[in-house]
Amino acid sequence: MDALNAAVKVSKQEKVNIPVVAGARVFAKFDDSMPAVINYFTPLAEDKIIAFYNESYGQPTKQTRKRGRLTLHYQQALQQIRVVISQQSQLRQVDVIVDSRAAKRTEKRAKAMTN
Repeated sequence: MDALNAAVKVSKQEKVNIPVVAGARVFAKFDDSMPAVINYFTPLAEDKIIAFYNESYGQPTKQTRKRGRLTLHYQQALQQIRVVISQQSQLRQVDVIVDSRAAKRTEKRAKAMTN
């Protein structure tokens, strides 16, 4: 399966590539700050999308299904990645969110210091 990589600009020094399945119809891309997000539609079956992201990111650290949406959680170096797959008519909507673990730790420390 070929991947179309959408380069998501995080800063002038750092780039994050969010892989997107071949033939994806991207309808939203927010790449000016973390978390980086890309949203698209695909006709692929859920198992094919899961296989694609498992190939890209390895096995998920967590997998949950809530209100018909499957959420896969992945860990890559200092990044937390969530892939949310939901049915939309005859297509699947895929939302990929990439966030920095370092940013989360800094936010938690700052919050703890103000309390």
